[in-house]
Amino acid sequence: MRLHLFCVARRPPAWAAEAATDYLKRLTGAFDFRCRDFAPQANAGGVAQQRERESSLLLKAVPRGAQLVVLDERGSGWSTRELAARLDEIG
Repeated sequence: MRLHLFCVARRPPAWAAEAATDYLKRLTGAFDFRCRDFAPQANAGGVAQQRERESSLLLKAVPRGAQLVVLDERGSGWSTRELAARLDEIG
């Protein structure tokens, strides 16, 4: 299964880079894992326009036929086992 991780950030925080590196090590062989960073659209003219432009960039990058999962810090947390179960459901 191919997994794409899209991040909107100027530079990911150290904890995010460390977590990504750790997960890449764990997923080697099981998944084709690809990370891609997108620059924030800070000059968009307002928060709503910024989100609109960023979401448009992200959606254009999603491969045709892909299952889309959005992760957000305000969402519910998943344990590693819960994430694995979700990936099994998708894949």
